[in-house]
Amino acid sequence: MRSASTRFAASVKIAILGGTGKLGRRLAEGWRRTGHQIVVGTRDPARPRGDLDAAIALATYADAAEGADLVVLSVPAERAAALVTEVAHRLAPTAVLLSVMIPLRPADPTALDLPAEGSTAALVAAHAPAHVSVTAGFHTVAAGEVHAGGDVLICGQTPAARALIVGLARELGLQPVDCGPLRAAETLERLTPLLIGINRRYKVRGAGIHISGVPPDAPAG
Repeated sequence: MRSASTRFAASVKIAILGGTGKLGRRLAEGWRRTGHQIVVGTRDPARPRGDLDAAIALATYADAAEGADLVVLSVPAERAAALVTEVAHRLAPTAVLLSVMIPLRPADPTALDLPAEGSTAALVAAHAPAHVSVTAGFHTVAAGEVHAGGDVLICGQTPAARALIVGLARELGLQPVDCGPLRAAETLERLTPLLIGINRRYKVRGAGIHISGVPPDAPAG
């Protein structure tokens, strides 16, 4: 099994837009525990935060994205384009966007309503400023399994951006696999409804993906 790596030498500023949802909340709380600066973006920062850790700051989407090293997009997929457009002018020159969104069909979450671009991640890239790098991942990790040591599949526009997400995933105790360029998101997003169907058929929760044959902490070629 691929093991977790050491923590980053410096704190990373992470904005999680939509971080009051299940997956966003798990990521926010996990990365806060590993020493990173976390702010959660929401449509209404004054609304009740539910069971989100009281130590995590809330802000508007745009304010949360301001100056962040990593901006995680964790809203319903149909809002992806509008959200990226809303925060684009606040993104740092070296910002990395991470899409964890899946365009599940509302009436049947074992199926997808894919955008014309082929994936939600590609839709994000089409609306993102040219200076940011877009990545995608965490589609095969159930919200309740974020810290359970499962494999997480990651793709993105640049090796440096993918390396950032790989390192942060390892900090959560997950086993990241670099799947290459962003076009792989067309495959990764399709895995979520497959896993939902498996969960239903076997009456289980948190079915995931394991990639065999990759040595521990092996660097991507």
